[in-house]
Amino acid sequence: MARKNSKNTASSANNWQNHVITDPGSIVAERYRTLRTNIEFSSRDHEIRSILVASSAPGEGKTTTAANLAVVYAQTGRNTLFLDCDLRSPTGQRAFNVPNGAGMTNILTGKNTASQVVQKVEAIPHLYVITSGPVPPNPAELLGSANMAEIMQTLYGIFDIIIIDSPPVLTVTDAQVISRYVDGVLVVARSKKTDKRALLKARKLLEQVRANIIGSVMNSIEAEESDYYYSYYYAEE
Repeated sequence: MARKNSKNTASSANNWQNHVITDPGSIVAERYRTLRTNIEFSSRDHEIRSILVASSAPGEGKTTTAANLAVVYAQTGRNTLFLDCDLRSPTGQRAFNVPNGAGMTNILTGKNTASQVVQKVEAIPHLYVITSGPVPPNPAELLGSANMAEIMQTLYGIFDIIIIDSPPVLTVTDAQVISRYVDGVLVVARSKKTDKRALLKARKLLEQVRANIIGSVMNSIEAEESDYYYSYYYAEE
């Protein structure tokens, strides 16, 4: 099913603050595991199998959060997919150091199937990646098409957990569109950078499309590992 990735995943993960791979015993890595646990208990009614990781603006750490979260889910033995749906300015391929010749765009346009473009992350058992693929002229239309719903159903049949990266909420409508296909949305903010009004506006936009916001992550908190990542998670009531 998957194309193997022979490149140095760990090296790339270090560049993208993939702490769970590079330093699995660190405080930061343990906090990602805590985040995973909190997500699993955030819904009393149904199992959360797909999570959209969003932010209000660029540079707030959503890709790093999504990548690390995918790793900790894969470490539980569940087949986990990191799906890059940022079709405008993709960075998922850099998070895992995999090629981006073909990906989600190719699936959406019918040029390839999911099994043809999915890549296995050799450093982490049970972890797979589908990159964004070539940047299309009409990302929102592709993500909102009937093909997207069919693709998600196909992926649900293959993977236990799907972690999705997307463009910032306030920049384009893509995250709102994708939120229709997932079980929950995790909103990422960066300490001393994210504007509170922007964060509230992003939340309002997601709520307008009835997205299930399961919690928020604040990163870059000054702590023992001040150069690194992560602070807290809270579940919505």
